Amino acid sequence: MVTPEINSPGIRGTRKFLNSYIGFTELQFWVSKRSHGADSVCYVMEATGSYYENLAYFLYENHLKVSVVLANKIKYYAKSQNLKTKTDKVDACLIADFGLSQKPSLWQPMSCDYRQLRDLCRERISLKQAQVRA
Repeated sequence: MVTPEINSPGIRGTRKFLNSYIGFTELQFWVSKRSHGADSVCYVMEATGSYYENLAYFLYENHLKVSVVLANKIKYYAKSQNLKTKTDKVDACLIADFGLSQKPSLWQPMSCDYRQLRDLCRERISLKQAQVRA
């Protein structure tokens, strides 16, 4: 979800995009049509497993502002807003509202070495689990 920060705070719309390079470029184009330049936008997303990572890296590599928020922060923010409905659109608006009101810090990617080590550890765990199942 996109949160405009300057001049006109608020949610300017919602739309679903594929979690792929094509979807990321469509998102970037969609946002550029609705914002006052890249500096006026911060992309706020929830850290959910590794699902968010490709988008976060794509945006960061394109010199865009990205904030990644832990899922439990969003969960408690939803409780504080007395929000009970749970749909993708409601979640997207909630995350955008969180970004507007809480101004989360900008995300910094982990180093390439650390990311590679983490990925290798995940692969090792996956292989061990497969070995146990066999």
